[in-house]
Amino acid sequence: MRRTLISISVRTSDIDVSGRASNVAFVRWLEDARRALLDEAGTSIGTLMEEGFLPAVLRTEILYRHPVCVEDPLRAEVWIDQLRRARYRIAFQFMVGENIVASGTQDGVLVGLKTLRPGRMPQSVRDGLLPFTERHHRSCAPRSRGLDGTEAVGEIVNRWREPLAEECVRSSGSRIPVLAISSW
Repeated sequence: MRRTLISISVRTSDIDVSGRASNVAFVRWLEDARRALLDEAGTSIGTLMEEGFLPAVLRTEILYRHPVCVEDPLRAEVWIDQLRRARYRIAFQFMVGENIVASGTQDGVLVGLKTLRPGRMPQSVRDGLLPFTERHHRSCAPRSRGLDGTEAVGEIVNRWREPLAEECVRSSGSRIPVLAISSW
């Protein structure tokens, strides 16, 4: 399994009042790492849109282990932890030297531009992502509850239907649900 590695420049704008990197900076860095993975996989946001899809982030979990300060030599490592028919889970870790300072996962789904509903991942996208994938699932039947009692991602996706999409279209004037847009 391949992993994508990127170097990250920690800037003063990434630092909060405590003198350490803000949690918002980590989410932005994760997005940069995801885009680098897509580039390495030969897929881009433009390619996904040509196929009629946009990625939607369903959940992001980050475990902050150690603080990151300005000018720390930060790097990110990202890979696909799970790849299903429509859903995916990206795993990542941020490192300073050999120390892992943060790690986590991000769950997402591909949303059809015309239907505004989750859709099956095009084979060309799947083929590009497979070398970066740790676990490839043939079945995408969700569990009813997660181990911690939370709802499974599949149930959240199943409830995300037209009411949310219509509300977003009315508020933004666009045909793309505002809450579902990601530059994955």
